[in-house]
Amino acid sequence: MNNKLFLTLFFAFTMSLNVFADNPGDEVVEEPVAVEETVETETSSDDSSSDDAPAPVTTSDDDEVVTLQKVVVTGSRIKRTDIAGALPTIVITKEDIDASGFRSVTEALQSLPQANAYRQDEQNVNTFTPNANEIDLRRIGPGRVLYLINGRRTADYPLPFNNASNFVNTGTVPRGLVDRIEIVSQGSSAIYGSDAVTGVINIITTTGKDFSELEANVSVTEHGNDMISSLTFSTGGFTENSSWTIGIDATQVDPMYLSDREGFDDWTDGPDYATTYMNPRWGAAVQMAGFGADTASYRPADFGGPACNSQELSGGVFRDFSRDLPDIYGVTNYPGSYQGYVCMYGRGANGGDTQTIVNEREDTTVMGTFTHNFDNGVQMDARVFYFEDTAYLRSNVSRYVSMGDYLDPIRIQNTVQANDLVPSQPGQQVVYSLRYFTPAMGEAFESKSDYSEDVTDLFIGFSGVFDNGFEWQAGVNATEYNSLITRKTLTSGIKDYMAGVGTTCEDSVREDKLCYGSYWQNAYGPAYAVFDADPAYGYNGGPCGVDVFYGRNNCWLPDRLFGAISAEQFNGWLADDSTNSYSEQMLADFTMSGEIGEINGAPIGFALQLEYQTQEYKITPSAGRLDDEQFGGDNAIDFIQGSTRYGGGDRERYSVGVEFSLPLADNVEMGLATRYDKYDDDSSNVGGAISSMLNIAYRPTEDILLRASASQSFRAPDMHRVFAGASSAFYGGIVDGPLCYAQTSGGNVPGAGQAEGAYNFCDASYSSTRRGFSGGNTELYEEQGTNYSFGIVTELAENVSFQWDAYQMVLEEAVRSGSYQELVHQQGVCLYGDDYLTFLGGNLPPADCAQVSELLVRGPTTDPLTGIDAPLGPIVSGTMYPYNQTKLEFIGHDTYLTWTKETENAGDFRVSLASSTIVRVNRQEYASSDEIDLLEAFIYEPRSQQNLTVSWSREDHALSLFADRLGHMNMYQGKVSDPHITYNMSYSYDYSPDIDLYLSVRNLTDVMPQKDGGFGYPYYYQGVFSVFGRYASAGFNYRF
Repeated sequence: MNNKLFLTLFFAFTMSLNVFADNPGDEVVEEPVAVEETVETETSSDDSSSDDAPAPVTTSDDDEVVTLQKVVVTGSRIKRTDIAGALPTIVITKEDIDASGFRSVTEALQSLPQANAYRQDEQNVNTFTPNANEIDLRRIGPGRVLYLINGRRTADYPLPFNNASNFVNTGTVPRGLVDRIEIVSQGSSAIYGSDAVTGVINIITTTGKDFSELEANVSVTEHGNDMISSLTFSTGGFTENSSWTIGIDATQVDPMYLSDREGFDDWTDGPDYATTYMNPRWGAAVQMAGFGADTASYRPADFGGPACNSQELSGGVFRDFSRDLPDIYGVTNYPGSYQGYVCMYGRGANGGDTQTIVNEREDTTVMGTFTHNFDNGVQMDARVFYFEDTAYLRSNVSRYVSMGDYLDPIRIQNTVQANDLVPSQPGQQVVYSLRYFTPAMGEAFESKSDYSEDVTDLFIGFSGVFDNGFEWQAGVNATEYNSLITRKTLTSGIKDYMAGVGTTCEDSVREDKLCYGSYWQNAYGPAYAVFDADPAYGYNGGPCGVDVFYGRNNCWLPDRLFGAISAEQFNGWLADDSTNSYSEQMLADFTMSGEIGEINGAPIGFALQLEYQTQEYKITPSAGRLDDEQFGGDNAIDFIQGSTRYGGGDRERYSVGVEFSLPLADNVEMGLATRYDKYDDDSSNVGGAISSMLNIAYRPTEDILLRASASQSFRAPDMHRVFAGASSAFYGGIVDGPLCYAQTSGGNVPGAGQAEGAYNFCDASYSSTRRGFSGGNTELYEEQGTNYSFGIVTELAENVSFQWDAYQMVLEEAVRSGSYQELVHQQGVCLYGDDYLTFLGGNLPPADCAQVSELLVRGPTTDPLTGIDAPLGPIVSGTMYPYNQTKLEFIGHDTYLTWTKETENAGDFRVSLASSTIVRVNRQEYASSDEIDLLEAFIYEPRSQQNLTVSWSREDHALSLFADRLGHMNMYQGKVSDPHITYNMSYSYDYSPDIDLYLSVRNLTDVMPQKDGGFGYPYYYQGVFSVFGRYASAGFNYRF
């Protein structure tokens, strides 16, 4: 879709309606409800649009009665006067975001105690969605919370979370254009349908302005002195029958690197350094073993190659490293093998590079709203939203090649040199070889990805009142999200070069003079060189190549592996590995609400909702990633790194829902809701899904609200889990359990006897990195959940409010991706029955053995080099699909406590505490397995999170302190983490009626993550913690 054409047509249409419309008639106003005493005055506009301003509060001087208009609050489609209802609802205003020092909507949402501590965003760099941000309530997955913008659905992020499930990017709406955020932390599928399993988040943007406003903000980090700058302009106005708002935001972010954070810029920063052996990152290394020789490590210089710190090898950033020298390492007498030297590739403190923890990016957002009132009482609302982002990811900033094994004894003997740690040892084979290419060598050698994204959302709707007094709304919104990732990836050409493909030798016995290996010649004499040279003899001989000699490289050419390589030469081995993707959705809906009948003299509220939605997405990788015959790709391109992401499909949904509010008594209100969602039969096995809800709000006194709810929830399968095309990747640490079982006589593993769980004694020889394939599954059906909650809202004392809600959430038939290791174990059960389960020491889901044999491919049972027969051939590949299986249960409670105090001379004070505690998280992988409490069995499962806000204001000054505490978590090695506590402080000053100034410091005490020896560099769990560090912000707001 052409964005400029999109915007032009939108404004032309809305302005034409404004020009040709008749003068408005009498305005239809909701009858105000009188509320005795003081009533909660914080209100929220209709959840289906941000164009309605918050409901006004009016006071009659004669009788001192406060009156409120009824409004719709997120979580219901029935208007009411109280924001505190049967469902727990949280409101975060723009002022709250500023006072807490958050730099984005995502930070504000992730600070919620109910939000999952785990995150996958630009600070937690990953290979799937490193340019997107997510929010996850109750740690059950970001796709299971419904994310709305102005009460309406938006398009999913085009690329799937963890390359599996769909979610919404929370980073598209800038902080400067947000009016408030409403959060319902309870399942609401009976109101909103699919995805509202754990709750609903509704972003309400700025609207209803009759002035212009300019806001500027600049932040500077303490580590790296990087800047975040934003400029927001908004304006609006009213005519006799119309109103309009325009907002523009521009944000620029500098790249931020781990290497700029002291304590996270070197391999010696590991918590176990100098007490336990640790490896730095190797930049260039060779390991040799076999044929009776001791295992040893070598640098390129040990083969007559360049020095570690040479320009040609590393751009000058590698350093010599040995585990045997205390002046280099700090620990001696390490009880291991592979003594010698390698080239170390540092993380910044001693040369080298690190990944970005925040991408360099430039964002632009344009938003416009338009409202017009016709003379017949009908109101038209229109809105356009456009977001554009350009970002630059520097994840693994260096490219590398791992060549694996070489079996070329004569060349190895002729090139290897002795050093002060390792004497020259004849008859060795290379069992490991590695070379990194660094950015210091030139731009071509740097690994990078450039992101270009844009989102366009258009809404137009009409609303009015029928003659019978029922209110109605009808609207359509369409969203398109485009994403282009541009990058280049190394192809097999570089491996061919390093393996010597096409090289010639003067002494070659071949007519074409191509070089070959020396295994047979070394073993039996020069006459047997023909065995190495010619495959016709049947001994796997032939010209130099990659993995051509019984799975090994046959020509050891260290000058090619470690010698100088020009940028032009290197570029010739790179190929386009871009990914182009898009996601679209269109939603048309109609809502009718009002009052029908009475109970005990009080009206019954009702709402009827009709919806029709279409969704579509497509992910298209570069031609080199696609199979030539099946997808029209280019099989001539053979990538040696990365994975394929491919898929696409569409679906449609029809929905009808009804909701009732029943006043059972003056102080008791019951809510009933039910909804039916019908999905097309081609996109999944959902068919139709019914979700219902019942809730009770009981007010025994004016100061106490007791509430409870029970509801059903569901989630339709992710589009990508259904329509994903075949993709491939390499999976590390896959243990061949069936082979281990077979070779140890049915579990008789040395040291384990016949004990249950003997699988755990299988040695490392059974573990390897193996190729795997994954794809979609059109047979998936919906996930089904139930939610229960009970809570109390009360005034404990004057100016002290308290809210507590307990919840239980159960999700059954949750979709999970197929596990490679589980597939291997299922084959063990198919081959060896229950004896294998005893060997494994656990249960497995039932499997179709015929299908398992097709999904797990093995090679021949005879080793081609040794001739030894094995019970099973080596695993060649495995294919996994998602399926419905897992059951999850979450039990916990949320608490809010607020104290306010207004004084005549000292100012106004406010203290608020928010806490969320998880009591238990049960997970059952499949029906035959036991339930596991993840809080006890898993690491980094947070038990609680708390926020504390202390604020003070007096006349033109305001000061706020925000504290966030993440509770204890299990770590590796049986350790328990300390609470992680950070503080933000902000100050604002009303310089004049039109100018506000503010300062803030985030992470006031510069708290960094607690390190865990169970992780490699950077030695902490990046899924929970951030090393962003302390930063200061300053800004102003000017109204005119």
